[in-house]
Amino acid sequence: MVIIMRKLATWVLAAAIVVSLFVTPSAAFSDVGAGLSGKIEVLQMLGIVNGFSDGTFRPNGTLTRAQFCKMAVVALGKESEIGLFSGYTYYPDVRSSHWAAGYVNLAVKSLGIISGFPDGTFRPDSEINYAQAITIIVRALGYADGVDYALKWPQSNLAYAAQLGLLDGISYSDSMKSMPRSDGVTLFFNMLFAATKAGGDFIDSLGETRDDAVIISVTETAADGTKNAVLLAGETGAIKSKNPMPQDYVGMKGKLLLDKKRVILAFIPEETTMKDITLKSSVYPTIEGIGGEKYTLASDTRIYINGVEKKFIDVWLDMAVGTPLRLVFNSAGGVSYIIAGNTSGSADGSNTLVLPGEVTHETLCAMLGANTGAKLYMYNTEIKASDLKRYDVVTYNKASNIILVSDFKLSGVLENAYPNVTAPTKINTFGNEFAVLESAISTLSKFKVGSSLTFLFTADGKVAAAYDRSVLSVRPVGFYTGNTVTFFNGIMLVVSPGENSLVKDNSFCTVVSNKIGDVSLNNYSVAAGGGKLDLNAGTLGQRKLSPFAAFFDTVGEDGEYRMVGGSDLYLNEIPAGGIRGVVLDDLNRVIAVAFNDLTGDCYNYGVSSLTSRDVEVSQGWDAGGKPIYTTMQEYYLTITNQSGSTEYKANTITGAAAHGSYIGIAKNKAGDPVGYVKLTRAGELTRDSFSGNESMLINGGLMKISQEVGVYVEATGSYYKLSDYASLATMISSARAFGSSFDAYYDRTADKGGKVRIIVIK
Repeated sequence: MVIIMRKLATWVLAAAIVVSLFVTPSAAFSDVGAGLSGKIEVLQMLGIVNGFSDGTFRPNGTLTRAQFCKMAVVALGKESEIGLFSGYTYYPDVRSSHWAAGYVNLAVKSLGIISGFPDGTFRPDSEINYAQAITIIVRALGYADGVDYALKWPQSNLAYAAQLGLLDGISYSDSMKSMPRSDGVTLFFNMLFAATKAGGDFIDSLGETRDDAVIISVTETAADGTKNAVLLAGETGAIKSKNPMPQDYVGMKGKLLLDKKRVILAFIPEETTMKDITLKSSVYPTIEGIGGEKYTLASDTRIYINGVEKKFIDVWLDMAVGTPLRLVFNSAGGVSYIIAGNTSGSADGSNTLVLPGEVTHETLCAMLGANTGAKLYMYNTEIKASDLKRYDVVTYNKASNIILVSDFKLSGVLENAYPNVTAPTKINTFGNEFAVLESAISTLSKFKVGSSLTFLFTADGKVAAAYDRSVLSVRPVGFYTGNTVTFFNGIMLVVSPGENSLVKDNSFCTVVSNKIGDVSLNNYSVAAGGGKLDLNAGTLGQRKLSPFAAFFDTVGEDGEYRMVGGSDLYLNEIPAGGIRGVVLDDLNRVIAVAFNDLTGDCYNYGVSSLTSRDVEVSQGWDAGGKPIYTTMQEYYLTITNQSGSTEYKANTITGAAAHGSYIGIAKNKAGDPVGYVKLTRAGELTRDSFSGNESMLINGGLMKISQEVGVYVEATGSYYKLSDYASLATMISSARAFGSSFDAYYDRTADKGGKVRIIVIK
């Protein structure tokens, strides 16, 4: 379904700031059209209007004078003062026991925005007419009868209201007729953007504003335990909202209003086109929904996962089938950014279970309240109920009729629980924070901080349950690089390994934590491959590939591992000789495959330069016990490319490298060269040699352009920087527009999986 935010005039957009007092989304009102619903949402968040318990708004119904007084008092932010006026009887028909006594007395005696009748009554239950309602709003903006306009009621009041823009969208033939609720909404909405006598629009007096805020979630828990907090793009924690924000604002960009305590008062959404899909496949650069919808994304398209902003190029391989996605489009119709995960508002885990043992498909559906036709997906692959086992976590997505399965677990220490262990919404383990489903609280509340537990996770990384490690204990295998362990289901841990951890960057490891502040990483040696890899059959030798198998490439015996995507594998069948080793799970399935220099992506490509410097080398001691040194020359090889310059100590591996040549160097975990390749030049190329922005026609065949290609401008002696462009395709397009003659340098022929590594603009 495409959700299109009501198009508001520019001045209206500046107004919808008032958000947080929302009670029931206007989308739920069965009798409200799109033209009015956007205004109602804003006023609901301000607490000015609300609907009825039967799900209607009754736009044609009328408002009483007492009701309108309350609305005006709330709009002016004076509701906290009604207690000062509630114990008095100023009008015989508004006794101190009347529900609206405080509002009426405050509006009359303190604010001076309304008065009673000549007979001394107020008539609180009489229907308010246009003249009365409009006069109240003009006075609420600070204007006075006989001072700012002529003392001729109601003509002067109505004329001045029209001049202020208060009557835009309001039409009436008789100002003495009762005002319907719909026009009351429009009048208060227009008030937000009308100029006050004190200067500035009324909306400006309500609080601090923030432009271009993107709403990621409206069902978070704030640091103090407050529910219905809001997560914004770029924020590390949820912000409290005075009242719940509408769920349909998730993904929208607009203006935020906050009070002095940084509590959200309002949100004004910009015109936004969005679409909700359920992910069926993610193969760069395309995602596909289960309804057949396909979208091509730029490499740096923003995807917000659990509130964290990532780039599509970094996560496409790990996006799970069945994940709800909310796509937000730009004015050109392209995808601007994506909110991944729960956008439906159900965040309590009521549709999540931990399996007690083997179950049939029918039993599982009954347990989850799922449709019997629901399909099971585990890490991007459809599975059968017979594949399920005890302690698997299953989550039913009603919108897509999919049951997501996760078998991911961590054995660690409960380091902290917030706000407490009895009813935690977040826990810390391994130095990382994880959200906790409400359905998991009963298993966590049994333990204390410092307990050794095994945590079970949903497919999107939330804690679904916890067990004592005497009952269940695991040592999951991950990939360690840059103080981050990435597991093969996409979940990541930022870790500070203990003193006894010997694992180096870009290595496989097992992970466990035995005490607070200590993470133990242990080297994990890949097992022998045991046969060829058949991607079509999903097998490696006699073993099955796991649904979330990851692929790595490496060069040399001790070469660094580099994760590669399935699109980098140019063959559907990889012979046994091309496989260095595998990582297995507890079901003997292959969860990771390490290749022997299959893709060429492990090399650092660029222009070489050779240098030497003298070093003193110890030759022992003389007869007097003094050290003897001799001077030797050491040679260094430097690779310069779009990322700068990297120096390597030259050795026999790089001995063939020539000064000023285009080459690639692969290194081991110690940083020493273990692989060398000389790039081949394809010259005299033109703009017509490019096939779109992804490939080049070289020697009669198409060769893929590397995702990390360097684009060098010969005239300026500098490289293009990808960070200056929206995507790789945009950078290549710019290069084609800038130059007319090109050289391309590639590592191997196209039939061997070669790619263009360097493009030179002549």
